[in-house]
Amino acid sequence: MNVRRLPNTGAPKLGSINEKFTAVILRTSNNNWAEIQFSKTQKGWISLNTSSTVVTTKKPIQVSDPIDNVLAGYKIVLDAGHGGTDPGAIGKDLKGKKVTEAELTLASAKAIQKAIEDVGGTVSMTRSTTAALNSNKTKDLAARAASSAKVGANAFISIHYNSASSSAEGLEALYYQTSSKKFATVIQKNIMKAVNQKYPNVKDRGPKHQNVMVLRENTVFATLIELGFVSNAKELSRINTDTYRQTVAEGVVNGLIEYYKK
Repeated sequence: MNVRRLPNTGAPKLGSINEKFTAVILRTSNNNWAEIQFSKTQKGWISLNTSSTVVTTKKPIQVSDPIDNVLAGYKIVLDAGHGGTDPGAIGKDLKGKKVTEAELTLASAKAIQKAIEDVGGTVSMTRSTTAALNSNKTKDLAARAASSAKVGANAFISIHYNSASSSAEGLEALYYQTSSKKFATVIQKNIMKAVNQKYPNVKDRGPKHQNVMVLRENTVFATLIELGFVSNAKELSRINTDTYRQTVAEGVVNGLIEYYKK
């Protein structure tokens, strides 16, 4: 039986177990999947729609080599938008706490980085600290776009958060080059699938064509994902959580796996 990162058959596979495997059931989903302690360090989901696997509340056993390196050989550039003296959009959550887009994008990039690396992919971060790439905005954006060719990447994903009215909501994926439309569409679809399983009714704003420098000047499949609105206090309170970031990361990984037909 396959153990997956999310409670659905399209999620990345972490490994497999046999009928002699025993594990602690941590929680169950409404579609009859169970989250189990797969190893000392990993949790995963198995379907309960079968009798081939015995799952109990006994002490979990160690599973050797649980990770399926499905994205091995693929290098992805993750671009955490803004940084340095550019905070990006700024909003306040339901508790009145001020949150900047720059801090959100960096936290999200790190979560996505881990999720990709967990399934064997290689990640190059345009920034892994609070600093920008250049104090000059045009040069900063140019450096981000150029990073794909510099590191020999297969794809580029820029991470951002939106701002508009206090009622604006939802997620979208932008693309510029026609060749990147399918890539953006697949990434958006899988992010929304993961997010809606955890947070029903989050609005899907779909993939959109837009003239953005980091996409226009890129040399590989490229998308800019807008993961929610900081101007919406309710949405900001949800998106500024580790659970949300990890859910998005699962969606990105699922999208990469689907796009590269792994």
